[in-house]
Amino acid sequence: MAQLTIKGQIFDIADDPSISVGVPLTEGMAASLQQTRRENIRNNMAKKVEEALNGSEELPQDKFAQLQALIQEYADKYEFGVRQAGAPRVTDPVEKEARRDVSEAIKAAYFRRHGEKLKGESLNEAVEQVLASPKGDTYRERARERIREREAAGEDVLSATGLAA
Repeated sequence: MAQLTIKGQIFDIADDPSISVGVPLTEGMAASLQQTRRENIRNNMAKKVEEALNGSEELPQDKFAQLQALIQEYADKYEFGVRQAGAPRVTDPVEKEARRDVSEAIKAAYFRRHGEKLKGESLNEAVEQVLASPKGDTYRERARERIREREAAGEDVLSATGLAA
């Protein structure tokens, strides 16, 4: 059972049994997965194309060919669910807030102990470890409470403005 947060409220949602290993894909599912793959590749390669454009509207043929080869190589190695680099993209507000808190706590403690900043993959791995441990639940509960407090404060402020109606 997975959890889904909508407007600060946490709901349980069962996985769709038709989306599991070994179950044949429907035509619609296959099309959606191909589209998601293309979008992920585009999003993950956009910065390289932007850098190559360097403010220009069009790429010279040699740069285009280099990027085409780089993008094809990336596409050939692309795997769903495998993080290429960097922190995972999180859209759940509770998870995002908890992840931010854990990251800040780790960075501060690491700096106090070692006198240098922890970042990149080492930081991401440490955050994942904490969130997977029982401490992760504590961070998530704090995050839920802060989100509830912010939403309540927002409603309170909104009602004071006369915009609540």
